[in-house]
Amino acid sequence: MPDAELQKQILLLDDYLMAIVRLTTGSGRRRNHLWLLKYAADIEVIRAQIAELGRGDNRRGLATTIEYLRNIMSRLVGEPKAGSIMNAHTTLSRPLAQNLATGKKLTSTTVGYAIERILSISAQLEDSLRRFPLRSDLDGIVPDQQIGPYRFKVERSRLSIEYQPGGATGLDAQNAAQALAGLIDLSERIARDLSVSNASPRLKEAFAIVVSKLQSGANIIDLAEENGTFNDQIEADDIPSETLRSLLRSHSKRIRDYVAQFPEWRAFAANAADVEFDREKLLQMGRVARSAAQKLVNEPNYVDASVPEALNNAARWSETKNPTGREKLAVHATILNLLAKTAMWTLGIAGAAAGVLATETGDVGAKIVAVTIVGEIEPYLSAISETADGKWAKPAVKYLKDYLAETTGEK
Repeated sequence: MPDAELQKQILLLDDYLMAIVRLTTGSGRRRNHLWLLKYAADIEVIRAQIAELGRGDNRRGLATTIEYLRNIMSRLVGEPKAGSIMNAHTTLSRPLAQNLATGKKLTSTTVGYAIERILSISAQLEDSLRRFPLRSDLDGIVPDQQIGPYRFKVERSRLSIEYQPGGATGLDAQNAAQALAGLIDLSERIARDLSVSNASPRLKEAFAIVVSKLQSGANIIDLAEENGTFNDQIEADDIPSETLRSLLRSHSKRIRDYVAQFPEWRAFAANAADVEFDREKLLQMGRVARSAAQKLVNEPNYVDASVPEALNNAARWSETKNPTGREKLAVHATILNLLAKTAMWTLGIAGAAAGVLATETGDVGAKIVAVTIVGEIEPYLSAISETADGKWAKPAVKYLKDYLAETTGEK
């Protein structure tokens, strides 16, 4: 149940609760309804709690209060004198709100109707709150984005890639900056030799991608993965000149040595050593990435071009013939990070390291992206959620799917 509808139902519930209180206290009091008096205090407490909890994002507390209300109302309708009231409400001809507004006396008919509506609305609320534990609960399920080649952010209701500068500090940072400048300079010289060689278009493309990553200051893990692709292509390519092959190998090694200076790469490589899922699951994740990219590229108002580009890169890594744990983790982390950011964006969660400027719930772009991501991930959810890092994906996707069905009609 969307928040706006929830608030509407809470206000309606309060009207019906107030009708019962008026019948037992003040000017609305009637002698034949004095047996309800013992419930008035509890109902007033519940009204105060509902009013307070309904203002914020605390559905867990609200669910507890609704459950308490349902217990009280169950006891109330079990009273010997309740039968006549419940039977009388069928003759109600004037809406309860009209009775309250005009100061009309509240009759057994009105109260019987109020009791039935309280039971009905509280049951609906209880069901909705059970199915939608809401942002505060999902916040405990969805983790911050993990170390990987890509992390995502939302700025001004638009999904994009978060810039991740290398984490080297002090002397390491100075050395890294000098090494990067040297690599860029050497790359430009190698590019001239490669352009006039008989090397395959694939090798030239792989080299061009690595050079662009160096020049743009790309995420270290992204650079490392592209360098891995470049190195594989060096070995696979039929390069006529062994001198050129040696030069390219040496350049790829220099990039590996450069990347190794950064703590995030070392952490990523250590995590990758524990990745054990098979190549078929990797290919399934690649299908998710490629299909999502094909759809998100058609949403330029809500998705920056860097996002489908990143997903296409992940899909390409998934097709590595002999993937290592690093390729597997790079693809897996990209999909999990995209799901995490999508959930946080759609539901307005601002995780500690989730990316800046998360927008409010109800954002149109968030829901468009979420429908795509949930639709692409769900068929391959067992593969994505199989690892310890991915176990949260199943409850998160189920939650998002139910939420989207409730708020957009998307199944």
